Amino acid sequence: MHIAEEFKRNNVYISVGTNGLWPPGVLEYFMGQKDMWLVVSIEGDKETHDAIRPRSYDVIIENLTKLRSVNPDIRIRLNTVLCRKNVHCIEHMAQLTKHFGAESVVLIPLRVQVRTRSYLDNMLSGEEFREAILCMAEYKSKYGIEFSTTVKDYARDYIVMDKLFTKSSVESTLPRAVFIK
Repeated sequence: MHIAEEFKRNNVYISVGTNGLWPPGVLEYFMGQKDMWLVVSIEGDKETHDAIRPRSYDVIIENLTKLRSVNPDIRIRLNTVLCRKNVHCIEHMAQLTKHFGAESVVLIPLRVQVRTRSYLDNMLSGEEFREAILCMAEYKSKYGIEFSTTVKDYARDYIVMDKLFTKSSVESTLPRAVFIK
């Protein structure tokens, strides 16, 4: 918190990546912040998230609920590492994004550095990622929320990025997607 305050004194905008499990005092600190962006990792619905990050889903939801009830102005974005274990949770992530008034949900495809068999088996194929993008487009429309994904390295060859994607850093906000076969 001291580092964040030092940055703010120097007019540096703060973005905090977090698992949403905060030690005493941190939730209260976030409740008082206006010029801050929280990027909270949630890996899907309760069952799926807790299988990946044990016994943490309920705490994250409770913290976000408390935070949003006191501070409706803080910027929130949800992040998910998209893989075969949680690809079925895209609609749930859209619902959470809408419920918490988050600016978007970012679905980051699992890209394994240590290529053990269990990790490789959990990565989405190009076709599975294509289906996930189509789901994102459907739920974007259904829930009126924004989806993003990191497509720069993972699926660039499969996606035509004309007016369908708006580019922001290495993320692309998804209104809809067209694929090259």
